[in-house]
Amino acid sequence: MTYACADVLGKLVVVAVLCALIIGVWVIIPDPVRGDYTHAITVDKSEKIETAVSNVLDCLAKRDFVPVRLHVTRSRDGTYTVRGSGIDRGNLLNLD
Repeated sequence: MTYACADVLGKLVVVAVLCALIIGVWVIIPDPVRGDYTHAITVDKSEKIETAVSNVLDCLAKRDFVPVRLHVTRSRDGTYTVRGSGIDRGNLLNLD
């Protein structure tokens, strides 16, 4: 009987430690700011990335979004995609 109680108690301790680790990681990892609007431009040469970044940011500014994320990826066919996300000013102020 005592071995069965010790076995159950050991499993409960393991579950409690795992739950504490998961909650600890969840608290430590920052929450990303999500954009309300995303604009993407695809270019065929790496020399055009700088212009694409400028155009993406200009598009966000024209639509009155605050840029919160900019991401450049290269696809297998050699093209580059510049993707920018923006958030509405009111939603940005409501994050606090």
